Amino acid sequence: VLSKLGISTLQGYQGAQTFEIVGIKKSIVEQFFTGTTSQVEGIGLKEIAQEVSKRHSSAFNQFNRGALLDSEGLMKWRAKGEYHLYNPKSIYYLQNAVKNNDYELFKKFSQSIVDEDAKLYSLRSLFEFNFDKTKAIPLDEVEPVESIVKRFKTGAMSFGSISQEAHETIAIAMNRIGAKSNTGEGGEDSNRFAKEQNRDSKNSSIKQVASGRFGVTIDYLNNAQ
Repeated sequence: VLSKLGISTLQGYQGAQTFEIVGIKKSIVEQFFTGTTSQVEGIGLKEIAQEVSKRHSSAFNQFNRGALLDSEGLMKWRAKGEYHLYNPKSIYYLQNAVKNNDYELFKKFSQSIVDEDAKLYSLRSLFEFNFDKTKAIPLDEVEPVESIVKRFKTGAMSFGSISQEAHETIAIAMNRIGAKSNTGEGGEDSNRFAKEQNRDSKNSSIKQVASGRFGVTIDYLNNAQ
């Protein structure tokens, strides 16, 4: 994590302001993180102290010794944890819609996200599109799907994080529609640079490069778009 922004020492992070603060009062930001970008305010010292006290009490409760600490589900979905837009129900809709090419099921997935978004579970829930609904755009002026997808790209997921099968499948899918997939860290097997017999390509158009990063070879770079 410390090498993510090209900073090799912990001291390089101190005072570097390479991040943006979300959800803390501006008065607190100015006092303790002076000058750091913060566009969305939130809790103050009182609320921070309450959260720390709550966690401490839970960890050192003398009547609860030996028990596991609660998992609040901040990063990963938990049945009794914080709510996530992507949960077993919404993922079920999405996976089965794709697997069965079921557009009605996909609409259920879309609606489930919209419905929950309205409950202000995320920052984007606070925003609305500002457009004139009375002025419709003629369909012949709308850019076709084939043209739009050329600007699509996937996130830089490494081979090791999602498996060979998933990594190659994503690359094939993006190449089929004329979009671009990203190798992520660790390079790419050179066998993927040659097209398959059915003309599919497992080659990721976007190659991630970092100084000294393993897997970054001349062949790898030559096959970047």
